[in-house]
Amino acid sequence: VSLRVQVGDGEAMLSVISAAGATTFRSRRGWERRGYWVSGSWNAWVCEPLLMDASRPGVFRYRGVLGHRYSEELLGFVECFRVMVDQDPDRSFYPELPYSRSAECIVHGPGKDEQDRMWMLRSWRPDAQFEIALDLHAADRRRVVSWMWSDPSMPASGAGQT
Repeated sequence: VSLRVQVGDGEAMLSVISAAGATTFRSRRGWERRGYWVSGSWNAWVCEPLLMDASRPGVFRYRGVLGHRYSEELLGFVECFRVMVDQDPDRSFYPELPYSRSAECIVHGPGKDEQDRMWMLRSWRPDAQFEIALDLHAADRRRVVSWMWSDPSMPASGAGQT
């Protein structure tokens, strides 16, 4: 087996050559260098990708559907979630306060959250569709991670929708 490494112009390339053939690996450039992922209670905490908004590089989106977990304490259907870099929980974006609503408090990270803080979606009806956005250019750190309901008839916040 022979290895060949080339580095130049901000790009790295590794070639592996063996009797079975050759394989080449190239580094990714720009926004493709990292993946941004969401995991939530609605899907048993499986990581799913946020997709980059083609019209706004640096903004990544995920669309989901609220489940059927009703909380008597919170008087609504509730789901929680976290946003990670490259599916790594030690590189999470997390709210300053646990179970925060959209744009309610400062977003920290990416980094390790020793307190396991996450965001909370709450609605008065199940099966509500939502969109989570990760905006890496947000000047307001409360808006780095935000979400909204897909149905325009649902209030943005309050009235049982958070």
